Amino acid sequence: MGNIETLIEDLQMAFSDIEKPKKIKGCDCGSCLDQNQCDDLLVLSDRIELTLDDDNKASLLCDYIFDAVWTVGVTKDFIYFVPKVLGLCLRQYDFLESPNIFVNKLAMAGFNEWSASKKMSVEAALLKVVELGIQSSSDEFDNWMSGVCALDVSHQKFMDLLDGDGTEVSRRNFIQYHYPESWEGPRMTGPYWDDLPSDKTQIVHNWLVSQPPI
Repeated sequence: MGNIETLIEDLQMAFSDIEKPKKIKGCDCGSCLDQNQCDDLLVLSDRIELTLDDDNKASLLCDYIFDAVWTVGVTKDFIYFVPKVLGLCLRQYDFLESPNIFVNKLAMAGFNEWSASKKMSVEAALLKVVELGIQSSSDEFDNWMSGVCALDVSHQKFMDLLDGDGTEVSRRNFIQYHYPESWEGPRMTGPYWDDLPSDKTQIVHNWLVSQPPI
């Protein structure tokens, strides 16, 4: 698996054809990003390529990820931010508050029809971020996987990450979260999992039921 700098460079190269939006349309509902915040995000976008130096930038970008495509902006706006978000995740694996939402937005943005270079760079980055989380005993593996299973990537590669050294805490958390419902049932169940066809989650379910209950 590539190192962080190489993965970031690969993302930047793969998405180099995506132009910066001239404007992102905000929402006037009072809960989502409004037009002023979207304008601020575009101003900041050139300075959040590799790092976030204050909480306000992080909060604004995370809020955008939650609202993107649903109520704020359009799909091509979101695609522009994909390499930036993944680059930040590679430098700080727990940057995203709700990783499943971000990964599901990838699917909504047509990931499965993207060019091979875009898909390969995103898959490699996701694998590294999930690996970093597992090594740090993060409990977010379930959130990542419930999104990843909506993408045409190697689900087995992600599950294999749970079988290495130093993965005991994340492995135990994942099994405990799904015990006994998914562990004993015919398919994965739970938030976001219920929305996925069972064939999309079969590799994950097979791994889960092969484990002894904890």
